[in-house]
Amino acid sequence: MAQQEARYGLEGVDCGKSAWGLTEDGHRESGGQAATLIASALLQQRWTVTVGRLPGIRHALAFGYRIIAINRHHFPGDTPWCEANPGRCGTD
Repeated sequence: MAQQEARYGLEGVDCGKSAWGLTEDGHRESGGQAATLIASALLQQRWTVTVGRLPGIRHALAFGYRIIAINRHHFPGDTPWCEANPGRCGTD
């Protein structure tokens, strides 16, 4: 993992604080803007990135992401899968 982090110009502390997305040209986005990149990839639609960059939307995404990040321990998936399922981890 450390090699991948360094490859993209990130450190482990960066990855622990925020979600990150990379554009095809290597530009990095974090937080709410990373979410628009992820949505764009999942939906195979570029409009999510365009809309996400509009001033009011961009600020709303940043605010929403901060709220979610602060409360992430309340959401499912906060515990690493192998830690939550020790008997099932690595049984591929």
